[in-house]
Amino acid sequence: MRFSDRLKELRKELGLSQRTLAENLDISSTSIHFYELGDKLPSIEVLYKMVGYFNVSADYLIGISNDPKGNISEDTRNKIDALEKLEEENKTLKNVISAIRNTIEEIDC
Repeated sequence: MRFSDRLKELRKELGLSQRTLAENLDISSTSIHFYELGDKLPSIEVLYKMVGYFNVSADYLIGISNDPKGNISEDTRNKIDALEKLEEENKTLKNVISAIRNTIEEIDC
């Protein structure tokens, strides 16, 4: 779903007019109008306000996810965990390589 459609859907679920939503977010109603038409995208600051206001994830609001809370699958979580472990192992290997280089330099001196 596109951002424009999601915004309109969330606004209507709360029974708000474009003007009321704009007032609640402290932005112009013209901006809401253009967002919902798909003619304009919000700034990061406005997107942040919307995420907080609607209590949804940014991924959901912009249409990347269909889960309002932005929960990720167990498979995706496992992949993230594996990448984080690889990053740690990479740091360890860099430290070992650095220590070996230092030892070699000391031997050469």
